[in-house]
Amino acid sequence: MNKNIYELIKYLIIELELNTYSVSSFTRQYVETIIEATSDMDVVGKNEIAVLFSELSKEKFGILSVYLASAINYLKNDEDSVLNILNCTYDNREYLGVDSVYNIWQQVNSRVFVSPECDTEKTFSARVKLYKWVMDQYECKMSDLIKNLKNARGKEGFVVVLTDQQIDYQHGPSKSSVDRCKTLIKSGKRVLLINTAELLSPVGQVPFVGCQVGNYKDELLEADHLDWKGVSIPFFQCERNMPNPRTMIELLTTIGRLSPEYVVAIGGSGILTGLVSKIFPTLCVGMCPSMLSISECRFQTFSGCHDEVLKSRLKILGLNDNSVIDSFFVSSLKPQTQKHTRAELGIAEDVFLIAIIGGRLNSEISNSFIDVLIAIKERNPNVEYLIMGEYSPNEIINRQIGNCFHVLGMVEDVLSFLELCDLYINPIRRGGGTSSVEAMSKGVPVVTTPYGDVSVNTGEKFWVEGYDCYPDAVYKYRNDINYYKFQSETAVVRSKRLLDSEVEFIKTIMKFEERIGLV
Repeated sequence: MNKNIYELIKYLIIELELNTYSVSSFTRQYVETIIEATSDMDVVGKNEIAVLFSELSKEKFGILSVYLASAINYLKNDEDSVLNILNCTYDNREYLGVDSVYNIWQQVNSRVFVSPECDTEKTFSARVKLYKWVMDQYECKMSDLIKNLKNARGKEGFVVVLTDQQIDYQHGPSKSSVDRCKTLIKSGKRVLLINTAELLSPVGQVPFVGCQVGNYKDELLEADHLDWKGVSIPFFQCERNMPNPRTMIELLTTIGRLSPEYVVAIGGSGILTGLVSKIFPTLCVGMCPSMLSISECRFQTFSGCHDEVLKSRLKILGLNDNSVIDSFFVSSLKPQTQKHTRAELGIAEDVFLIAIIGGRLNSEISNSFIDVLIAIKERNPNVEYLIMGEYSPNEIINRQIGNCFHVLGMVEDVLSFLELCDLYINPIRRGGGTSSVEAMSKGVPVVTTPYGDVSVNTGEKFWVEGYDCYPDAVYKYRNDINYYKFQSETAVVRSKRLLDSEVEFIKTIMKFEERIGLV
């Protein structure tokens, strides 16, 4: 073990003996300095530090126990470390308070989202348990109001759409919100879109290693409508103090007075959504089409397979088969406004250019995916990679194939760069669904495993069994002209259906209306 780390741990032990509940500034300094020092360690070294933190966390309580659990999880993001955070939080829920519990719950969700191996039945069940406790606390506070509003009679043709984050149109869920509003309006509905701003809000934050805060656009506080593809959408945004009981009461009262026919919740895990679902029929439109959302909504859209995992998770949520509304997950793309050339990027015209796109690539381009990229390059020497999204190539890539990497960072116009590419390959992850649709709309075929949102969007024709198959798949696309042409045409056809929200989303809404007795 590094000598400096050893010295820090000695000081940390002394500090923890003085504080068994609270997180002192010294504790934070020692823990975060130790974690920073592990950045160059391999997995074995990080695991050793995680085990040490685990020993130090014994007989610790309150915020301190959660903080140390977050440090362990940050170093070793696996099922056990996720369960450790959730169990510590649940055991100390009364001490922490509902807002802090909700914030920790969201922090854990964000980590599980980028680590598919952590999304197990055990962690799902523990997350549901914690979420239901949070919802019970809020429902108890507002039980009289909810009881009174249950008599509200829904106004035919009026729909409230709730989202817990609305930022810019490069953000997939934000585009989904406005696009579904646009579709409802064009079908004849009157719509109000409300951004509750609950996603990873700073409210309730406690010391937590790797704590995240959701993006928020202050300028939207002044907006009373949003314009999307020629449609004006009535809009309201909450201040960045959610979940706020007073604001919740005002919003519930207002929505009760407006009396929507039903509510559509984008994402569906917000507290306001959970409370509203006690009053009005509410459809949860999850942003991970291959997975169920943790939500209080009685109905959820779903685009994945009806398998034993689905049955198990429905049971955990207290739902049944009737709660699942099978849907074709539609996307909406930001219109292309730019043109680029390979020459300006320093890429030769004869290069077979592969796109990799995502908002969390530093975690999604794992060591195992890097091994795949190296294997693809060995099998296909004329391949280069175009990376769109925040990513810093690590030492392995820089040493072995760094000269084949073109990292653009976050780009304004994804479509204008995708039309320079020959293929899109997908890491094993949950997200990335919109970018795969963008690729297919440009006739760029996709290589993906059967896991996650990209696989749901592409369909089976673009699946391979696993990472081991990627090099051969790229070779076939690169060398079989007829196969490439067929797959490119298939991609375009598939994308047109994925972009046809005015048909596909209305089909989903009609199924929902039938379930709640409006048809």
